[in-house]
Amino acid sequence: MRSNRPVGRSPAGWPARHAGESGVFFCLFCPCRRIICLIDIGSSFFSSASYRRPTREDLLRLACQTTFQTAGLPAGPIHEAPAGYRPLERLTPQKKVAQACFAKIDPLPEGTSMRLQRTAAIAVMALAAATGAHAQDKWVVGQSAPLTGGNAKFGNDIRSGAAAYFAAVNAKGGVQGRPVELVSVDDRNDRATAGANTKTLLQNKALLALFGYGSATLSLDAMPQAEAAGVPFFAPFSGANPVRTKSSTLFTTRASYGEEMEKILGFWTSLGLKQVTVLHYDDEVGKQNLEVVNQYLKKINLAPKSFALKRNATVGKAEVEAMLAQKPDLILNTVLSGALAQLQKEMAAAGKMVPTSSLSFVGADQFISAAGPLSAGVSISQVVPSPTTSLPVVRECAAALEATGAKEPMNSTQLEACFSAKILVEGIRRAKKPVTPQTVREALSNLSNYDLGGFKVSFSPGDHHGSSFVELALVRDGVLKR
Repeated sequence: MRSNRPVGRSPAGWPARHAGESGVFFCLFCPCRRIICLIDIGSSFFSSASYRRPTREDLLRLACQTTFQTAGLPAGPIHEAPAGYRPLERLTPQKKVAQACFAKIDPLPEGTSMRLQRTAAIAVMALAAATGAHAQDKWVVGQSAPLTGGNAKFGNDIRSGAAAYFAAVNAKGGVQGRPVELVSVDDRNDRATAGANTKTLLQNKALLALFGYGSATLSLDAMPQAEAAGVPFFAPFSGANPVRTKSSTLFTTRASYGEEMEKILGFWTSLGLKQVTVLHYDDEVGKQNLEVVNQYLKKINLAPKSFALKRNATVGKAEVEAMLAQKPDLILNTVLSGALAQLQKEMAAAGKMVPTSSLSFVGADQFISAAGPLSAGVSISQVVPSPTTSLPVVRECAAALEATGAKEPMNSTQLEACFSAKILVEGIRRAKKPVTPQTVREALSNLSNYDLGGFKVSFSPGDHHGSSFVELALVRDGVLKR
């Protein structure tokens, strides 16, 4: 017969060190009316920084050793059952579990009674339940992003948009009964740091996915690690070729840069502009972006010129003069907001202005803020609808951000992050139990024609690139208008 007292609480009359300890107690009564107390790993017993996270072998050893005291061997805390308690309902003997425990860890002396084996088996199962619940009491989503440095606004907008949606989900009880925790680590827009951050994030055993990396460059060293670990690499904020490959773990939620450039170039070449200068970074990803433009213009018997910049370098008068010497009809920008803003200011100082279009990667709000009035007239491709539209999903994301206390209106970067967070949550919701990175991957791979609320994405086992939506917008009066 079960005790009326709830299992998991410390009975009155127990020593103060037990009654006052944090964590969950799983109390088991052996036939000799002794109580065996197994402390959840969430308690202070294991939570000190001086202790490492226990392995499965550690937990089995603790469970087994806790039973050894009944055989006169040193073990964990055991106390007499308080007066009036009756033993818990006896369980069917779990001989296989007990034998596996003893054989793997510390075999008991020959002749160990079946009673003791049953007690050990129950201990193993109870501790496994306790520690499993603690390790999986939340879904962890890891992110490396530029939270400081020259691209900090972009990185923080990605983070705040996603975190707002996760918070809204958690306020309603989470997904599959557990909250989602976004763990963001600063990479300062540095590729090597992003790679190191990824290694650290993947060590978290509760990690379900990596999310919202700030660029293709920041993803280069992270994606192979995610693939090796079998963890989804979800929604990098880039449409560059390196994040458009076919991979079991890579999922994108935005159009490719090829699709964005086709929209931009199709518009300008229809107006008769022929001489295009591509502003790109002098690195692997920047050169690939240039090649995408080459491929498109080659179809209409045109060829672009290129102007390369060092990533994170300052754009000054000398660079602008060299670029203007190419006499471009159009500047096609593929670099970050800070560099493009510097270019606009230097061109204005020289009394020269050239039609300029940029990929969405620039971050429209970040560019407008950096360039000020000189942002006017620059067109920027967009991969999500306007943050001011009345689409249900846009209103949902705006409400989620407002609920966090945000004072500024939602921008397109935050909206894209919110969309991506919602898609990932749907993948977790549809994942088969037990929910693991693998089952989340499988659920996402079969997320066909998913309607977020007026905006659709579609994945399949052979295609993990969910959207091809592109619009052109123009900066006017300090606002991006479509």
